[in-house]
Amino acid sequence: MTPVQELDSLNCPLRGLFLIEAAAGTGKTYNIQNLVVRAVLERDIPIEKLLVVTYTRAAAAELAGRIRQVLSGTLAALEKRLPPESGREAQLVARALETLTSEECRKRLRTALFDFDAATVTTIHGFCQKVLRENAFESGILFSRELDNDCAELLEKLADDLYRREFYPDDDARHSALRQALLRQAGYTAERLAELALRRIARPDLVIRSNAEAGTDPAADLEELAEGFGELRREELPECLANFPYLFNKPFSGKDFDRFIAAYEKFRADGVPTGEFLQLLAAFTPEALTEALCARKKSGAPSQFAALEQRQEALAGILEQSELQRIFQLAELAPRFGDTVLLAAVEELLAAYDRAKQQANLQTFDDMIRDVHRALMEPESRLQRSLQQQYPLGIVDEFQDTDPIQYAIFKKIFIDPAEPGGAVPAATLFLVGDPRQAIYGFRGGDIDTYNRAADDVFRYGGAKYTLTRNFRSAAGMIEAVNLLFSRHASPFASERITLPEISAPAKPELGNRPESALLVAGREDRRPLRITDLPDSDGDACLAAAVEIANALLCDDTLHIPPRSDTPERRLRPGDIAILVKKWSEAYALKPLLAARMIPSVFSNSESVYRSDEARELLTVLAAIAAPERSGEVLAALATGLGGCGLAELLRLGSEEGSNELAEHQTAFARLRREWRPETFIVMFSGLLKYFDIPARFARQEGGERKLANLHQLGDLLQQESSRRKLSINALLNFLSDAVEGRIDDSSDEVKQILESDRDSVKITTVHSSKGLEYPVVILPSLFRFATGSRSPGGNFHEDGHLVYELHAAGSMNEREHDEATMENLRLAYVALTRAKYRCHVLWGKDGASSYCNSPLDWLVKFREATPEEAAHPTRFLKMRKDAPRLLPVELEEKTLPVSTQVYRPELDRSRQLAPWEWNHRVLRDHYRIASFSSLSPAASGRLDPADDGADHDDSQPEEQLPALSETAPEKNPALALPGGKAFGNAVHEILEELDFTAPFDTLRELAARKLRFYGLLAGDGSGADRERLDAVAAMVERTRRAPLHDAQGDGFTLSQIGRADRLSELRFLFGFGRKFRTGEIAELLGDYAEREFRFTDWPEWNTPVDGGFLNGFIDLVFRRRTASGDRYSLVDWKTNRLDGEPANFTPAQLPAAMSHSYYFLQYLFYTVALVKFLRRTFGKFDAEDYRDRFGGVYYLFLRGIRAGQPPNGDGVFFTRPDFELVTALEALISPEES
Repeated sequence: MTPVQELDSLNCPLRGLFLIEAAAGTGKTYNIQNLVVRAVLERDIPIEKLLVVTYTRAAAAELAGRIRQVLSGTLAALEKRLPPESGREAQLVARALETLTSEECRKRLRTALFDFDAATVTTIHGFCQKVLRENAFESGILFSRELDNDCAELLEKLADDLYRREFYPDDDARHSALRQALLRQAGYTAERLAELALRRIARPDLVIRSNAEAGTDPAADLEELAEGFGELRREELPECLANFPYLFNKPFSGKDFDRFIAAYEKFRADGVPTGEFLQLLAAFTPEALTEALCARKKSGAPSQFAALEQRQEALAGILEQSELQRIFQLAELAPRFGDTVLLAAVEELLAAYDRAKQQANLQTFDDMIRDVHRALMEPESRLQRSLQQQYPLGIVDEFQDTDPIQYAIFKKIFIDPAEPGGAVPAATLFLVGDPRQAIYGFRGGDIDTYNRAADDVFRYGGAKYTLTRNFRSAAGMIEAVNLLFSRHASPFASERITLPEISAPAKPELGNRPESALLVAGREDRRPLRITDLPDSDGDACLAAAVEIANALLCDDTLHIPPRSDTPERRLRPGDIAILVKKWSEAYALKPLLAARMIPSVFSNSESVYRSDEARELLTVLAAIAAPERSGEVLAALATGLGGCGLAELLRLGSEEGSNELAEHQTAFARLRREWRPETFIVMFSGLLKYFDIPARFARQEGGERKLANLHQLGDLLQQESSRRKLSINALLNFLSDAVEGRIDDSSDEVKQILESDRDSVKITTVHSSKGLEYPVVILPSLFRFATGSRSPGGNFHEDGHLVYELHAAGSMNEREHDEATMENLRLAYVALTRAKYRCHVLWGKDGASSYCNSPLDWLVKFREATPEEAAHPTRFLKMRKDAPRLLPVELEEKTLPVSTQVYRPELDRSRQLAPWEWNHRVLRDHYRIASFSSLSPAASGRLDPADDGADHDDSQPEEQLPALSETAPEKNPALALPGGKAFGNAVHEILEELDFTAPFDTLRELAARKLRFYGLLAGDGSGADRERLDAVAAMVERTRRAPLHDAQGDGFTLSQIGRADRLSELRFLFGFGRKFRTGEIAELLGDYAEREFRFTDWPEWNTPVDGGFLNGFIDLVFRRRTASGDRYSLVDWKTNRLDGEPANFTPAQLPAAMSHSYYFLQYLFYTVALVKFLRRTFGKFDAEDYRDRFGGVYYLFLRGIRAGQPPNGDGVFFTRPDFELVTALEALISPEES
């Protein structure tokens, strides 16, 4: 066996199989970078042939960025000819130059940088997805399978179907009542089927221990059970049962035995065994009776049972009695039948699940891994040969979190070619991890897999390296962790996992000194790890104590963060402190306690947004929108922070006085429900935010920025989920409910809370979420609660090399489960303690939830000299020493809590104050602005408006005194007499923006009335003038949506055929002016077009310089038409211009004059450029062919004059589709694509 040695990644071998155990803070990422650069330089491996796998997408992205940076730095060191002592990049160059020329090194580094985007630095799921995509023939998997992160809904539906078939059988099914009773007793439910199937999906190697026996026939067992229960029913109670209370302990005495007799009698009366009877019957086994024999004579027992020997003789006689043999037989057979059918149903469910996914062409992340594994395990696997050729070197980071299937994949690629005991494999594999940080067992991480891989390293002649120099923490903190772990006989209750002495290296940037400690009154802190024993404090009291510690630290002006080369010494701030807990319920309890102390705090941004208060409240509100007829649901929604109603308001709404107002809320919710479709959830969501005025209200609240960010993120996530999976309202509610309750995998980066302004707040997070992070000061208020008690959600344990799940375990774990949970909690404690850079406070309270003390602190303190036997059975020995004193090492004990009567007041951070701007005598460019069509057109003043909002105020003249509609000539269109002005234009635009074009006319009229009232265009007195105006507006909009239109391809349609899912209203665009130009260049470009299409030649003086900035605007409507030849996209602009009130001016012959008079042709060309950019970004390309086939054209709808006429389009409709060459030329002039 190769001895273990410290890794020197600048000089270690680059061929073979290696295990690198990296303790916390020892720079494994730094060393991975070195290995990659050396592989590129010394082995000439192209960057795309290196495989680097890590645990999360965020970690992969960060690692890829660092590798690229080191490659670039190495190239710079080569070209500047830096000496080796100037840094690691220079050392990498020096080593490479021992065998290569400078030009060879330069070429390899430049090629790696040029091809870096092809590098495979990814997660295991990303790697498997890439393998399946690029090796479809070798893997036998379809080229394009839709990736679904969570198919739990499909699995649950199949489980429901299977359950219904079992419990609603054909009428002629034999013994159906008995069968159902037996299956209910076995726990056969749809939920149980889905749960067991998910366990098998997560771990296909899982062994489910049950009463089932291989080779048994359930049908024959059922016949035998039916016959046996029939005979049992006909027989009298065995006489010997009368003596059971005097011979046995529970469950054969006392109330349990009385219940059995009562259930027995009920069975004899009804003929069908109840669940209670079957449960009690299962205890009647010879083994159970023998174990339950009472060791002492019971009071009232007959004299013949006085001595133990007499009771043993009585037991022997009972076991031989024929009356009990049938009960014994049924007690054995009934559970066997139930478990056999249950587990067979699980296998049937898994097969149906795979078939359903295949038929739907779906694939989950777990499927990707299994598909790659399956293809690699085939005899003479083509995929194995392909991947071995593609990847001569692999690096697997965070290997301690790998499961057996993932390791089997890497082993098949990199190790299998070697013979056991033979030469080192031809391929190279580095397994990098820390078994002491294996804390993700609940996600499938398997420490046994790590141990098997470690054995393989030595079996195949590989080498094991360690990293034991901690570059992250202060020397005193490292020494304290050494005292607690390294100098413990078995710190992790495992002979396989130990912690060597960790050292603090000297750092050049600190003057070749180790990392400094926290400064206390100018001197280095000598006690960085402080454990306070609080034997009378429960969990809540310790959380409160943690807040007091944080307050005391912040109020202590003698505590300072030590200076570094780039930062001066400074006081401790809230952002320097992290409070780490085990459960999020503890985190939620901490936040108000800190707020009461005026200490800002934030849940760590690694937490899922689904766990936020906003997610829970949104679920309540969406449930009310789904059922607006239920007043209770609506009141519950209004009671949330989103609804914003106080108690008094809620009581009023629930009374008769507020019934009408509550009905208005219900109507509004019903309107939102109508907008809720799978593709348009975000439309409804935006309406929800607007209805409750959430952006404005939250802006005035403390923490409102975080709340609003969470809400917007939730809206985007739910839109993605709803649209991608076409989820119904109830299905989306179920998804959100599962997400809020933690029943889905929410570990992906896209669901992490995304606010970035939290650096000056105390971080509250779980230990699991903190892994990989560091904090100057850590407080651990609940480390003593990392204990095992009731049965854990996982319930799995290892036995004889297999992962086992006990199907019928009682409410508590067995000893092996306890032992493994204790070992994982010790690893969790190690992760928690090593997050601290300078100081860590630990509280040791009492855990009332545990029947004995088995927290990590109990083991680390009470068993410092643990024997191998104690380490092999930690649960057993912890229980034996539950009352042992807590004798803390004197170096770690803090007898009293730090407290302060002061109130924390934040120190003014002058480094973050804005300094007065100093004029550098340079003049700002006058023509760098955000402009719109209005400010850029020839009709503008010639100067760009810096405050231009991009809105289209096409009819912004003041409202004139117009005659009443009833006074206009009958031949006149009533819409021509409607008022002008900005208010009227805004009202009509909002009607068309919010109107569902497919809605009935009554809905249109109601919306029009509301908008006209809002803008003061109706008096609201119910007068005839109001009705006439409303009728005229509603009729105008109705004509607009019913008007026959034709596109550039000649297809006819109306807007009333366009649903919500196929339109974007008020599509905003903002793109940069990619070059300097003068507006006269636009006139020159468009001159021929304007003359040809509009007979327009009279350009005014228009030569405004544009030095930079952005073009801003809103397209009133972009809609999609689904045609036989594909989707087609068009844009619409609504115009409320009166055109002098003459119907003739709205005819197709006269509209070009209106378009040219207001330079609308320039506007629609800008809009077309914006839409082409949008479609190009959406689809990856949008070239001339796409423009021809998929762009329907431009519609300017002059609403007042719209009237059906001769095809292609009638009065009030201006339609065109400018040439693609003109559009791209205009884009190249004002905003080249790269801008």
